[in-house]
This record gives sequence, structure tokens and C-alpha cells, in this order.
Amino acid sequence: MLANEIRPSSLEDVIGQDHLVGSNGVITKMIEKNNLLSMVLYGIAGVGKTTIARIIVNIMNVDFQEINATNSNKKDLEAAIARAKMSKGFILILDEIHRLNKDKQDILLPHIESGLITLIGLTNSNPYHSLNKALRSRVILLEVKGINDDDMKVFLHKVIDKSDLKDIDNKDYIIDKIVSLSNKDIRHALNQVELLSIIYDDKIEIDTLLQSLNVNVAMDKNEDYFYDTISSLQKSIRGSDVNAALFYLALLIQAEDLDIIERRLSIMAYEDVGLADPNVVDRTLNALSVARMVGFPEAKIPLAFAVVDLALASKSNKAYEAISAALEVASSTSFNFNDYMKQTPSSYTDKANYWSIPYENRHLIQYLPDELKDKKFYHPYGKSKYEQHLKTINDYLNTIERTNDLDSLKKKLNIK
Repeated sequence: MLANEIRPSSLEDVIGQDHLVGSNGVITKMIEKNNLLSMVLYGIAGVGKTTIARIIVNIMNVDFQEINATNSNKKDLEAAIARAKMSKGFILILDEIHRLNKDKQDILLPHIESGLITLIGLTNSNPYHSLNKALRSRVILLEVKGINDDDMKVFLHKVIDKSDLKDIDNKDYIIDKIVSLSNKDIRHALNQVELLSIIYDDKIEIDTLLQSLNVNVAMDKNEDYFYDTISSLQKSIRGSDVNAALFYLALLIQAEDLDIIERRLSIMAYEDVGLADPNVVDRTLNALSVARMVGFPEAKIPLAFAVVDLALASKSNKAYEAISAALEVASSTSFNFNDYMKQTPSSYTDKANYWSIPYENRHLIQYLPDELKDKKFYHPYGKSKYEQHLKTINDYLNTIERTNDLDSLKKKLNIK
């Protein structure tokens, strides 16, 4: 494949990673001082993590081994450790290190700690989430960044000039199209160049030729890009940006994971719209029910309905804030139940007193424990018509002095 044929063989040839391999880059400095630390290179697919790792081992001129965590087992790691013990310096390149379970990660720890093994881990996932703390503390984390458009264009010009496309017209137009579809993935861009070079014929019009290109969706449901998209969808809805919300929904639809879209839109309805417009919440749940019933591809229609409705609806997170405040107090406060609140009061009098208060007067009773009687968790916005209604009721109830003295309340109400 073209991507392998033109893979850089020196740090100077690596594109867009000056912070790592430029003249003052951290990897460059480690190599210059012959003091390579164990590291994890992380970043989106196709930006050069494997390339950098292989260049490092070539420069360091030490024994090394490449292992992929998806198909390795405990014996593979033990064999690598045994090989390291027989070597004068040993580098282990561990691809997709985020897929290495904790037990296997632990096998490597003492040998990384002792310096027997210099680890170069490679991952598309956020290492702060996917690696256990013990391993993270023994390596340096280095981000391999997405290739910016300008760097990719310069590189693709050089590649095309050495390929069967070197005499093609409108090179800039073609390169711009490839870059726009590649999502900062240099490997994807190179594969598109290779595809065009195979099917290119000077009798084929450029626009017809470019129809064979495909977009790099970059949507792995186990990777950070997927969860970043979910986060972006929720933030766009919360910020009432319907166009951004539809874009992120479209990305998620390409992954065809209806379960997580359904879960996130459901919780957004209650958390971000909530009491501002309960009808929107109901419509969202109905739309999600239809999406579940019809499945993809038709599910995109009710999902779009729900996202547009949620994005343009009035917002209120006051129910979310209220339960969060209540949970914080509940987890940090000791209290005692008033006897009349217990399922089985300690005395018949307490039970009789509560039930003797007429239903229409029970809003005069204190329901919070004495230690928390003045706490207020719910603070309505009062922006939407429905929340204005709730605010009016809530404000009135907050003016009432509730009591835990049911005997006195009975007397006040002339109840015998």
C-alpha cells in the first residue's frame, strides 16, 4: 500500500509533530541524550504514532518487539520480558495499549520500573481514561496531534508528484477534496490518493473521478471520538444550536448505535429542557419510541425531530440542580426522622395526630428532619409559562411556616 511505501524513515520526515520530533521536540531530545523514557503516544488514527515508534527503535539501534494488545496474551508478554532479559536494551512497542486489561498491564509494571523494558504504547484512546493509574505513573504521555490541513496539502503534493497522478490537471482541487474528506488522518488521505491513481484515466472527468472518494468517518464506538461526539451533541442542544446538534447527530447516526443516542436524548430531555417544557420531554420520548420501532435508516427522521425540538425548546435544568443539591446534603448530613414521618411511629399519639390533620391542611406540616427544616433545593427559573406556574406555587408554599408540633397544629385548626 502507498501508506507503507512512503512511510517516513527519519524524524525529519514526520509531518506535523514538531512538538515531539522537531529540533526541540521531546522525543528528539531524549534520543540526542540517549535517555529514552517509557512513553504512551496517543492521538486519533492515522497521524503517525506507529511511524514515530518504528523510527525511534531504528535510531536507538536496540532490540525491540511489536505486540498488538487486541490479540496478545499473557504468554506473549512473558516472552517479551524473557527476550528483554537477554538483550542490551529492549523496546516494546505495544499497539492499542488501551485494550490491554489491568492484569496484563500489571505484568509489565516492575519491568518498566526497573528499566528492563522501555515501553512505547500506542493508543487512539485518552490514556487518562483507558490506562490504570499505576501504569500511567511510570510513563510519559505524549499526544500525536491531528495533521493540520496546510501540512497535509504540502505532503500530498509531494506524494502525487511521485505517483501516476503527477500529470493530472487541477491538483489543488483534488488535494483540497481529499483533505476535506480525511478528517486529519494522513493514512486515509494516502489511501484515497492510491485509489485515484489506480482508477485514473485522462478520459475521466475530475468530478466523476472524485466520486469514488469516501469520507473518513473516524467513528469507533470504543474510542474517544465517539464519546466526544456525544458530548458535543448534548452541549449543542443545551446551547440551543440546532445546526450543530444536527451535525453531531449525523455523525452518531453513521455509527448506527441507536442505544446510546436513545439514552443520551432521553436524559437531555429531562436534564436540559425538563420543567421548562414537559411537552417537549413527552414528544422526545415518543420520537425515540418510533426510532426504536423502525430502526435505521428510517430512525434518522424521528431522531432529527427530537433533536430539533430539544435544541429549540426553552431550557431548565432546575430539576437536575435540585436533586444534585439534595444528594449532596443526603450524603453529608446526619439527621433523625420525626416520629410522625415514620412508617411505624413509636407512639399511637404521633400516628393519630398525623392522620387527624385534614388533607387540605397537610401542607402546614414540617416534612424535612429538624436538622434540615430550612433547606431549599428547588429554585425555579420562572422563564417558561409552565415554570412560572410552578414558581408561583413554590413561592407561596415557601411563605408558609411548617411545624413539627402536631398537637399545637390540631389546636390551631380546632381539631379535637
